[in-house]
Amino acid sequence: MSKYLISYDLNGGEDSEAYEKVINYITSYKYHAKALYSQWVIKTDKTASEIRDDIKNLIDSDDVVLVVEVTHSWASYGLPKEATELLKS
Repeated sequence: MSKYLISYDLNGGEDSEAYEKVINYITSYKYHAKALYSQWVIKTDKTASEIRDDIKNLIDSDDVVLVVEVTHSWASYGLPKEATELLKS
């Protein structure tokens, strides 16, 4: 399984329902942790493109999403324990 960092910005004054759709998708993964405000870490067998496409189907055309595979070299400070542990796994 690979680890991915997912970042997103929902532009244009989206309501809480729009955020809920994205958060529900991300938290549907067995291994997930919130890293920052609109940033999550997940562990999955999917590719970055598959994750991006899944999220793209949930958001508007003016929103943005970035999915990056996390490799062996990373550093953090002050992240929630759950995010750090998932990145270490």
